[in-house]
Amino acid sequence: MNNIWKVFAIYLAVAALSTAGIEFFVQAPAHGFLQKAANSPTIAEVHGILSIPLADDRALIGASHNVFVAKVASQVGVRQEILSPGVGVPISQFSVEPILNIKGNLQRTVMVEQFGGYQSNGVLVVGDGGDAFGPSSGPSAGHLMQPGSTYLLSTRYESDGVYYLWDFPTASKLISEDRNLSDSQLQSLATNDGRVQQLEVAYPNEILVADDVRTGNTRNSWLSLHPILPPPPPTPPAPSSTPATVSTSTATSTGGL
Repeated sequence: MNNIWKVFAIYLAVAALSTAGIEFFVQAPAHGFLQKAANSPTIAEVHGILSIPLADDRALIGASHNVFVAKVASQVGVRQEILSPGVGVPISQFSVEPILNIKGNLQRTVMVEQFGGYQSNGVLVVGDGGDAFGPSSGPSAGHLMQPGSTYLLSTRYESDGVYYLWDFPTASKLISEDRNLSDSQLQSLATNDGRVQQLEVAYPNEILVADDVRTGNTRNSWLSLHPILPPPPPTPPAPSSTPATVSTSTATSTGGL
């Protein structure tokens, strides 16, 4: 039995997996984690235990360094994240083209890493991101981003040009599967999307991660880009247009013989 099957065959809480400074734990239950439908790959589900309440949009956007809508150009690779000696999980890598920025200002093609992917034995490892990453008939059963599709992505900065997508259902959303739409058409779709608007509203009220604040890793935080300026000094009173009145007094002395 190879190592990956050992991970999924028992109830196991493995060592902390750190993603850009945020620790979370991966836990595999003893039953019900393997699925296989007709003409689809065997799917192994891995569920994270996060210390950040990402279900709160203010915490989600506060824990993200860049939140944006992007079109996937291609899948460029898969790497292994090592959890413990001999045990790893796949991280799929995609080249994406930013369409609309909510937090941050990405203007060029970047790489986004998504938890999950195919193991060498053909098993598709998926996380908590849901199954909204493409048609269910697609090669990765809708669990991975699909080239040509456009998504809302809540990510953390990893290194120059590389961002990690939060593995959480509300951290991403499929905006369009139509690869033929122009950038302006995709921008219009994104601007009018309800989920995009929710995160735009949450951004000014974001809740930053304490460790990020402590280490100065609050990239693109609302306060850093929209500092609260001190109030202006009070305006001095305007000069009066009425000439000043000069008061004079005359002293009278009366003498007597």
